[in-house]
Amino acid sequence: MPTAIYTLLSSLLVAIVTAIVTVRLSLGRFRTERWWERKADAYSRIVGALSDSIRFCDAEAKNFIGEGAASPELGQRYSDAWHKLERATAIGAYIISDDAASTLDRLARREKNPGTDHYSFLMGESKAYSAALTEIRREAKRDLQVER
Repeated sequence: MPTAIYTLLSSLLVAIVTAIVTVRLSLGRFRTERWWERKADAYSRIVGALSDSIRFCDAEAKNFIGEGAASPELGQRYSDAWHKLERATAIGAYIISDDAASTLDRLARREKNPGTDHYSFLMGESKAYSAALTEIRREAKRDLQVER
Protein backbone atom coordinates (compact mmCIF):
# COMPACT_ATOMS: atom_id res chain seq x y z
CA MET A 1 0.00 0.00 0.00
CA PRO A 2 2.73 2.60 0.81
CA THR A 3 4.31 1.86 -2.59
CA ALA A 4 1.02 2.64 -4.35
CA ILE A 5 0.69 5.92 -2.43
CA TYR A 6 4.32 6.79 -3.23
CA THR A 7 3.74 6.07 -6.93
CA LEU A 8 0.51 8.08 -6.93
CA LEU A 9 2.12 11.06 -5.17
CA SER A 10 5.18 11.05 -7.45
CA SER A 11 2.94 10.88 -10.53
CA LEU A 12 0.83 13.74 -9.16
CA LEU A 13 3.94 15.79 -8.44
CA VAL A 14 5.27 15.23 -11.97
CA ALA A 15 1.88 16.21 -13.43
CA ILE A 16 1.77 19.41 -11.35
CA VAL A 17 5.32 20.41 -12.25
CA THR A 18 4.68 19.65 -15.92
CA ALA A 19 1.49 21.73 -15.88
CA ILE A 20 3.27 24.69 -14.23
CA VAL A 21 6.16 24.58 -16.70
CA THR A 22 3.79 24.26 -19.66
CA VAL A 23 1.67 27.21 -18.52
CA ARG A 24 4.74 29.40 -17.94
CA LEU A 25 6.15 28.56 -21.37
CA SER A 26 2.78 29.21 -23.00
CA LEU A 27 2.40 32.56 -21.27
CA GLY A 28 5.94 33.53 -22.26
CA ARG A 29 5.24 32.65 -25.86
CA PHE A 30 1.93 34.54 -25.76
CA ARG A 31 3.66 37.66 -24.43
CA THR A 32 6.37 37.40 -27.07
CA GLU A 33 3.85 36.97 -29.89
CA ARG A 34 1.69 39.79 -28.58
CA TRP A 35 4.72 42.11 -28.36
CA TRP A 36 5.70 41.17 -31.94
CA GLU A 37 2.17 42.05 -33.09
CA ARG A 38 2.37 45.44 -31.37
CA LYS A 39 5.72 46.15 -33.02
CA ALA A 40 4.41 45.07 -36.43
CA ASP A 41 1.35 47.29 -36.00
CA ALA A 42 3.52 50.27 -35.00
CA TYR A 43 5.80 49.82 -38.02
CA SER A 44 2.77 49.43 -40.28
CA ARG A 45 1.27 52.71 -39.02
CA ILE A 46 4.60 54.50 -39.48
CA VAL A 47 5.08 53.18 -43.03
CA GLY A 48 1.51 54.18 -43.90
CA ALA A 49 2.00 57.67 -42.47
CA LEU A 50 5.25 58.16 -44.38
CA SER A 51 3.61 56.94 -47.60
CA ASP A 52 0.68 59.34 -47.15
CA SER A 53 3.12 62.18 -46.50
CA ILE A 54 5.05 61.42 -49.68
CA ARG A 55 1.85 61.25 -51.75
CA PHE A 56 0.64 64.56 -50.35
CA CYS A 57 3.92 66.40 -50.97
CA ASP A 58 4.16 65.02 -54.50
CA ALA A 59 0.54 65.97 -55.28
CA GLU A 60 1.01 69.47 -53.86
CA ALA A 61 4.22 69.90 -55.86
CA LYS A 62 2.36 68.92 -59.05
CA ASN A 63 -0.41 71.34 -58.10
CA PHE A 64 2.15 74.11 -57.67
CA ILE A 65 3.42 73.68 -61.22
CA GLY A 66 -0.11 73.28 -62.57
CA GLU A 67 -0.15 69.54 -63.19
CA GLY A 68 -2.87 68.51 -60.76
CA ALA A 69 -4.07 69.05 -57.23
CA ALA A 70 -4.10 67.22 -53.94
CA SER A 71 -7.60 66.24 -52.91
CA PRO A 72 -9.03 67.40 -49.59
CA GLU A 73 -9.01 63.73 -48.54
CA LEU A 74 -5.27 63.55 -49.23
CA GLY A 75 -4.78 66.73 -47.21
CA GLN A 76 -6.64 65.17 -44.29
CA ARG A 77 -4.59 61.97 -44.60
CA TYR A 78 -1.42 64.08 -44.54
CA SER A 79 -2.59 65.83 -41.39
CA ASP A 80 -3.39 62.46 -39.79
CA ALA A 81 -0.03 61.10 -40.94
CA TRP A 82 1.79 64.03 -39.40
CA HIS A 83 0.09 63.35 -36.06
CA LYS A 84 0.90 59.62 -36.27
CA LEU A 85 4.55 60.37 -36.98
CA GLU A 86 4.66 62.88 -34.15
CA ARG A 87 3.18 60.28 -31.76
CA ALA A 88 5.55 57.54 -32.97
CA THR A 89 8.49 59.90 -32.48
CA ALA A 90 7.33 60.73 -28.95
CA ILE A 91 6.92 57.05 -28.06
CA GLY A 92 10.36 56.38 -29.49
CA ALA A 93 12.07 53.11 -28.73
CA TYR A 94 9.36 51.88 -26.36
CA ILE A 95 7.90 49.69 -29.10
CA ILE A 96 10.07 50.22 -32.17
CA SER A 97 13.83 49.74 -32.30
CA ASP A 98 16.32 52.41 -31.24
CA ASP A 99 17.44 52.80 -34.87
CA ALA A 100 13.87 53.29 -36.11
CA ALA A 101 13.22 55.79 -33.32
CA SER A 102 16.40 57.66 -34.29
CA THR A 103 15.24 57.80 -37.91
CA LEU A 104 11.93 59.35 -36.86
CA ASP A 105 13.70 61.75 -34.52
CA ARG A 106 16.04 62.88 -37.32
CA LEU A 107 13.03 63.33 -39.61
CA ALA A 108 11.24 65.47 -37.02
CA ARG A 109 14.31 67.60 -36.29
CA ARG A 110 15.53 67.98 -39.88
CA GLU A 111 16.24 71.42 -41.17
CA LYS A 112 13.50 72.57 -43.47
CA ASN A 113 14.32 75.12 -46.10
CA PRO A 114 11.30 77.42 -46.38
CA GLY A 115 13.48 80.06 -48.09
CA THR A 116 13.27 78.11 -51.33
CA ASP A 117 10.29 78.25 -53.63
CA HIS A 118 7.28 76.19 -52.58
CA TYR A 119 7.89 73.51 -55.21
CA SER A 120 11.48 72.92 -54.05
CA PHE A 121 10.30 72.88 -50.45
CA LEU A 122 7.67 70.22 -51.20
CA MET A 123 10.13 68.11 -53.18
CA GLY A 124 12.62 68.36 -50.30
CA GLU A 125 9.91 67.20 -47.89
CA SER A 126 9.01 64.31 -50.19
CA LYS A 127 12.68 63.31 -50.41
CA ALA A 128 13.05 63.43 -46.60
CA TYR A 129 9.94 61.27 -46.11
CA SER A 130 11.15 58.82 -48.78
CA ALA A 131 14.56 58.45 -47.16
CA ALA A 132 12.93 57.86 -43.77
CA LEU A 133 10.57 55.31 -45.33
CA THR A 134 13.50 53.37 -46.78
CA GLU A 135 15.26 53.32 -43.39
CA ILE A 136 12.11 52.39 -41.45
CA ARG A 137 11.31 49.51 -43.82
CA ARG A 138 14.84 48.14 -43.49
CA GLU A 139 14.78 48.49 -39.71
CA ALA A 140 11.30 46.96 -39.41
CA LYS A 141 12.44 43.88 -41.32
CA ARG A 142 15.46 43.54 -39.05
CA ASP A 143 13.55 44.22 -35.83
CA LEU A 144 10.66 41.90 -36.71
CA GLN A 145 13.06 39.32 -38.16
CA VAL A 146 11.22 39.20 -41.47
CA GLU A 147 13.12 37.50 -44.29
CA ARG A 148 11.75 39.35 -47.31
